[in-house]
Amino acid sequence: VLRNGDDDIEFISTDGVVGTLKINSGEMNIFDGFHRKTANQLVLLKNPEIQFNWKLAITNFTEQKAQDYMVQINKQTPMKKEYIRTLDKSKLENLVVDLMIDNPIFELSDKIKVTDKELKFGGYTKKEILSLAISEIYGDILTTKMQAQKIAKWLVDFFNYISQWFDKDNYTTHKYIFYSYISLSRKVFEKEEWQNIIDSIISSFDFSNSNSEITFLSHLSGNLNKVTKEKLYNIFKEVEE
Repeated sequence: VLRNGDDDIEFISTDGVVGTLKINSGEMNIFDGFHRKTANQLVLLKNPEIQFNWKLAITNFTEQKAQDYMVQINKQTPMKKEYIRTLDKSKLENLVVDLMIDNPIFELSDKIKVTDKELKFGGYTKKEILSLAISEIYGDILTTKMQAQKIAKWLVDFFNYISQWFDKDNYTTHKYIFYSYISLSRKVFEKEEWQNIIDSIISSFDFSNSNSEITFLSHLSGNLNKVTKEKLYNIFKEVEE
């Protein structure tokens, strides 16, 4: 909680160590806990009456000390590089993905995961894939946080619309097809009739296992090279400028 003059914090305790922390107002920088937050949302949707307590450690660190702490934890229990990359909020593409996931109207919030293991539990794609695609496809206009907010809002609208065609039994939800979706989203970005354009493209595209043009998706793994990504970026027919 940042001491910015607007904070209103109470610590109710008898011994000054254990007690109740009430944050009535203020600003918090949370560098860990996203999965717990998501878990809370999903559980409450299933059972609003559930009673459960998370253990929460609160430290009085400066931003630099918090970063140093994360580095130290990483030395003790190394974190995967793909996870570390998604934590870097100085990268605007990561900010875009976080803004998308945190948008309450985003239909795919619980379908975007961090690791491949998580994809086995109802996930469609990874934050790393979306971030990289956004960086490469929107990089020329993604230069400010305000622009990041605009792009995030657009992508929420875009994915919410195309999700009507998603089917876990074909390639519409393959993790690597999301490179193609990001590319398609840029082609119709700020076009007035974008939904009509999407209708004609997605509804006529064959996402089944019998389409030899996209079966190569099943053989992809790890970090993709430039040639493969270009193939994915151009998987849908061109949209007229």
